[in-house]
Amino acid sequence: MHLGYYPPILMYHHIDDVKALTDCDSVSFKTFELQLQFLKKNNYQVITFEDLCKNIHKGISKFKKTVVITFDDGFKDNLEAAKILKKYSFPASIFIIISSLNKEDFLSDHDINWLQNNSTIHFGSHTVSHFHLPHLSIHSQEVEIAHSRNIMKEKYGINTNILAYPLGGFTKETLNVVKRLGFIGACTTNRGYPETKSAHPYALRRIKMTENDNKSIHLLTKCSGYYNIFRKLKSPGVQHPSFTHPSLT
Repeated sequence: MHLGYYPPILMYHHIDDVKALTDCDSVSFKTFELQLQFLKKNNYQVITFEDLCKNIHKGISKFKKTVVITFDDGFKDNLEAAKILKKYSFPASIFIIISSLNKEDFLSDHDINWLQNNSTIHFGSHTVSHFHLPHLSIHSQEVEIAHSRNIMKEKYGINTNILAYPLGGFTKETLNVVKRLGFIGACTTNRGYPETKSAHPYALRRIKMTENDNKSIHLLTKCSGYYNIFRKLKSPGVQHPSFTHPSLT
């Protein structure tokens, strides 16, 4: 690992013009395409999250102008984002919540099948129920993670070995669970322990993309590989503001 370098993994949720006006987790279609144009114009190599994890396991973690694109939750508007990504021949990973599929504003079974056959999208697990893992027992964490992957295989024919932690939360024991279950990598937000500050394959930190990231200087900084130098590491076990206890859902 080169000193201070961290592979840039971009994180999106919604791509939606209306939501982008008020929701910090949303980016408009215009800004999203501008961001992709920046990557293409400046000759960035966009690789899959799986390939990044494989390279880290091999001890390779720095590539000139290399970026990973990810989406969390599996929202319906990701369909249109996928069409834009294909236009630029950029792959991306969507981490889906099993219990949210086929609900309003989320991808449907038909959408999942369409994306598999008509896009550059890859799929990863975001667990079954999107519970904050640090608040679950180890057994419950195993069920949430393993059952999600099993359903993706049985229902959609998706063989996935990557995971995104709901709300970015995990414990040191969670890392062992994910590895034991055969995943090759997992990503968080800006959360981790001191030992995961460098590019740990089961606790890869991501960079939130916003509607304000519409200028070259912003994009250069976030895609440089050195953006994490300026970010304070947050505890991965602290209760997230949007967490709801499983018994209350």
